[in-house]
Amino acid sequence: MVLKNNVDFTQKLHQITAHRASRDEIAALVLLDLKLLKATFEFATDFSNKNHFKGYWVLELVLMQNIELIIPYLDIFCNNLKNISVDKALRPAAKICMTLAYNLKINKKHQNIIIESCFDWLISDVKVATKAYSILALFEFGKQHPWIYPELQAIIEQNFATESNAYKAVAKEVMTKISKSLK
Repeated sequence: MVLKNNVDFTQKLHQITAHRASRDEIAALVLLDLKLLKATFEFATDFSNKNHFKGYWVLELVLMQNIELIIPYLDIFCNNLKNISVDKALRPAAKICMTLAYNLKINKKHQNIIIESCFDWLISDVKVATKAYSILALFEFGKQHPWIYPELQAIIEQNFATESNAYKAVAKEVMTKISKSLK
């Protein structure tokens, strides 16, 4: 598919569906022409656009291929985490945060923003996938920031009884890892 300009690309972003093939098609375009990555970040962080979450769908797929592509956009990504309120954008954003925690050395400022966002999502009424990715990101950041583990354990213990089985599975796994790391 040949795009004439960013307007064509923006139209494509608006037309994406939740089907994986649809999202993969646009992610492939971005990976073939990295200039489109900036337009994708702009689309994703335009919260006045009711379809902005589709930008996060594409960012997730692109960044799972190469997380280092986020480096020039890390300020934009991190500074907009607090503005995300739509579940369809929260899940991919949380997955990107988790991937950053595990795979890229980022500065303390960005770490702190992501850590704060993940804790906020854990205590908010968001879907389980966002919480699961947040728990995993916080666990990884806890290796560098020991204060995270007691806070994370307290939140997990407080919410454990009322959360879904998927949450409980991730929570048990992380609690076991934390216990082993503290011995």
